[in-house]
Amino acid sequence: MIDLRVRRRDRYSLEIKSRHLFQREPGGRPPDTRVRTSIYFFLPYSFNIRPETFDEERFFQDIKLYVRFDTPRLTVDQVVAPGSETSPLRRLGELLGRQPLPEKWIVYELKLFGALYKSLLRDATRHLRSIQEPALSDLSEYCSRLDSLAAGAARLRELGARVERDTPLGRAFRLVDEYILLCMTQYATSALKIVGEQNGPAGECLSERILSRHEALESLGYPTGRAAHDQGWLEEYIYRLRVLKHYCASVLFLQVRRKNQSTRVEHLLYAIAAGIAMAVATAVSFLSQVRLGGVSTTLFLILVGSYMVKDRLKDLMRSGFQRTFGRFFYDRRTVVSDTHLGAKLGVIKERVVFVDPGQLDERVTATRARGRFEREVLQANPESVLEYDKVFRIRGARLLEIHNRVRGVADINILDVKNFLRYLTRQREIVGIPADGSGVNLMQVDRIYHLNLVIDCRSGKETMLQKVRLVVGSSGIRRVETIGDT
Repeated sequence: MIDLRVRRRDRYSLEIKSRHLFQREPGGRPPDTRVRTSIYFFLPYSFNIRPETFDEERFFQDIKLYVRFDTPRLTVDQVVAPGSETSPLRRLGELLGRQPLPEKWIVYELKLFGALYKSLLRDATRHLRSIQEPALSDLSEYCSRLDSLAAGAARLRELGARVERDTPLGRAFRLVDEYILLCMTQYATSALKIVGEQNGPAGECLSERILSRHEALESLGYPTGRAAHDQGWLEEYIYRLRVLKHYCASVLFLQVRRKNQSTRVEHLLYAIAAGIAMAVATAVSFLSQVRLGGVSTTLFLILVGSYMVKDRLKDLMRSGFQRTFGRFFYDRRTVVSDTHLGAKLGVIKERVVFVDPGQLDERVTATRARGRFEREVLQANPESVLEYDKVFRIRGARLLEIHNRVRGVADINILDVKNFLRYLTRQREIVGIPADGSGVNLMQVDRIYHLNLVIDCRSGKETMLQKVRLVVGSSGIRRVETIGDT
């Protein structure tokens, strides 16, 4: 199953995130998953991005790759109930009863507990935000969920009391406990903002829980629980929240080791070209000696000429092989491993190449030019097409042997588009629009450009095509528009 999302991260960066869920075979283990994603960048002439002006290797410097587990989809009861088989609390209790303590697995369950809390709080707050006018019953349900999560955090604290405080394991318990309290405080604050900080029962319900979490932070001696609400304390508060978030989320991220694979292909193609050129030169030498006999000036000149041809032929064949066969090989090979155990779980292969617009798949071309305006304009303004192709293979059965609560992985690409926009200049136009009543208002408008992407994602029998338009200018990405998917 494919779940694709594209969003703007900041002025110059774009996040392309695809989530791949595993489907178990009836009565069997999940098969290995193979996902191929091709992203086509349609670059207008004004961008000046063409094979002779843009090095494909630069693209790999501008794209950052993350692979992480999809956060397990569990309910509040499945996470906090001590009797739940999927609850980290139950597993922590069992692990703490072993001797010697399996510290690696205890830290794993601790971090997963913190990541699950963040996910549950985020989903609950999003649901509250989706309600146009939250009623008192909606707020009561939200506060009840906060109370259930607070009870689960208290049980985690009880388990942590069984470990010496100043040991690495004791500090891990405290880090996760502080993160959970901070998360509950921040999401309750977001909920209070949603309801408008009203003084009625709804506002009191949330305010009480925010204050109780701050009191817990202070009573437990966490740095974020200090009473001095100055600017330095506020900055430290946000800083620790972010750092602790990454600390807990690290249990979900996989280790990636990217290697350059194109050099092997280049050496192979160059060796073949050199061998063919040498065979031609040697054949000319043998034939010349057979025809001309002994050493002579004519034979000498033929041998010199054959070696000159050999060098030129080798270079021509090298470039020809690279243009033709080179595009069938991948530039980068990334090994994906489990950070916790080091087990190899998958491989990602990537390549970047300029393609001829006339050789594109008809489905991709049709998705790029959906409207009559675009189809007609493209005929007069051809675009360069840069293709980023990625194949992701994940060992589903091996993954679920280690992480039986995980049901999928998320493949995240962070792309910096600053190099794509480096030739754009800031220009402004004056637009006259009708004013209220009579007259004309003159509005100053910055010029924009369209950078269109077509994303072709395939997994098994499932195929998805999606067009994404980046509205950009010299100052970066203005907005991201998803045109549609098929």
